Amino acid sequence: MKRSEKTIELIKDMRKFRTQVKQPDKNATNPFTKSKYSDLSAVIKSVDAGIQNTGLSWTQDVSNDQGGVTVQTIIFHDSGEYIEFSPLTMPAGKGTAQELGSAETYARRYTLQTAFGLVGDADDDGNAASNRQAQPKQEQPRRAPARRYEQQIVPAKPTQPAEPVATAEQKQRLLESLKEFAKVRGLDGNDVFTTVVGESKLGPVKWGQMTEAQYQAVSDAFHHMSAVAPDPQPEPVADEPVAEPELPF
Repeated sequence: MKRSEKTIELIKDMRKFRTQVKQPDKNATNPFTKSKYSDLSAVIKSVDAGIQNTGLSWTQDVSNDQGGVTVQTIIFHDSGEYIEFSPLTMPAGKGTAQELGSAETYARRYTLQTAFGLVGDADDDGNAASNRQAQPKQEQPRRAPARRYEQQIVPAKPTQPAEPVATAEQKQRLLESLKEFAKVRGLDGNDVFTTVVGESKLGPVKWGQMTEAQYQAVSDAFHHMSAVAPDPQPEPVADEPVAEPELPF
């Protein structure tokens, strides 16, 4: 975080902002957790209403590269004072227009509400960070249809050409995105993968035999889900790094 040499006037009007701002409406539903959250338009509406009759204004710088989409939020004051918040980078898969848009929307929403101290997601009392929620148990029934489906698979006829298989590079990109998503939210990697496959409407997907069509469907489902997922809860400070959750492949 960077700031001007003095921030007296900015902080004074931030206090005024806090007395008159209204928390954004939770006007959208996350398909991953079924919880309500505030989309980007609701957060912007709340911020712009709250800075009325203050000297505050704001902007967001957006850039993208091979690492994903990076967003930085900056708060200005009429006095010339400012605060630049630390940039947030979100992975964007293969970098398609849809994936870049989803990553940018999530990063802008998360950094803007953080900068102004807004709450855009349901409070789960820290369960997402401590992994105490019952969500894994709720997701387990999704695996039963997959087992029944496998029993109905008919071997392909030798005369039919095999579908193109997803490349190792494609699967590695998807794997890294899944790991990052699960890690920052304290979720079980198996449940994240199972949920993404369920959202893609594909039935069972075997990682080692994933086709290009399956990879594209799973990747699209994941990036749509990550764009509307609730913000990750702050992780407690620990002496040892948190181990990455295991994935089923």
